[in-house]
Amino acid sequence: MKKVIIPMDFTEVSLNAFDYAVKSFDNASFEVVHVTKSMVSINEPLNIESAKTKFEILKDHLSDLIRSEFGNDLFDKVQIEVMILEGDTVPQIRKYIDRNKFDAMVIGTRDKYDFFDRWIGTISLGLVKTLNIPVYLVPRYAQFKKLKRVLVASDYYPENHKVISILKKWNKLHQAFVKFLHIHTGDSELDISGSETIINELIAETDPSFGFELAVIQDKNITQSILSSAYNFKADLLIVIPKNQTFVHSLLFKSLSKELILQSAIPVLFVHKDDVL
Repeated sequence: MKKVIIPMDFTEVSLNAFDYAVKSFDNASFEVVHVTKSMVSINEPLNIESAKTKFEILKDHLSDLIRSEFGNDLFDKVQIEVMILEGDTVPQIRKYIDRNKFDAMVIGTRDKYDFFDRWIGTISLGLVKTLNIPVYLVPRYAQFKKLKRVLVASDYYPENHKVISILKKWNKLHQAFVKFLHIHTGDSELDISGSETIINELIAETDPSFGFELAVIQDKNITQSILSSAYNFKADLLIVIPKNQTFVHSLLFKSLSKELILQSAIPVLFVHKDDVL
């Protein structure tokens, strides 16, 4: 059974991400996590009358919120746990994931960010950048629907065989039509020789079980090219597989990730080459 973690902060955005996650994963267990900052220990009672710790109050409040939004019987149908952590959000969630071995994260992204968010980045960006599991970013108004069209943007096109193999196995469940997109940012002539590599990987041994196409675009604005292609393609999901090995690639990944978080109206799945979908 897959284990999926869903950070929640009591907002409509995080509730929508929770709904998206539950509808996306069959035969999975879900853990809703809220991180609180406080000078008071979460194990210390807030007052004598309640005889409850802050930990217990927040946990009850979060459970009640989920029940009120999605029905009391949801906890009977789906395996859901609620956990409260204390400290800084990104490092606490990362430590918790490392200890409990989750298979994926689903987190909501806001439709509006203030100047401070745009300058220092967002929690979503911090998690995408540091976690070693697939991370689904769900915009506030995005609703889950059967995946019919998926756009895959990868720096690894066309060299990496492992990425193609991972996506091939992942899409056996969804049977979505997949468009592989590579953005060529250089001034040199476009190189489309890698198309043969991807085609050979997809049809190795047997005919492909899903339809696909390949596209190479020359544009220095990677984010806008990806988003424009996704919207024109009417993609239900955008999958980004960045090459994140060197310092330069790390900076590019951070910039691209942040821009997609701020701008995309389509759910985005960030996958590293060693992640298991």
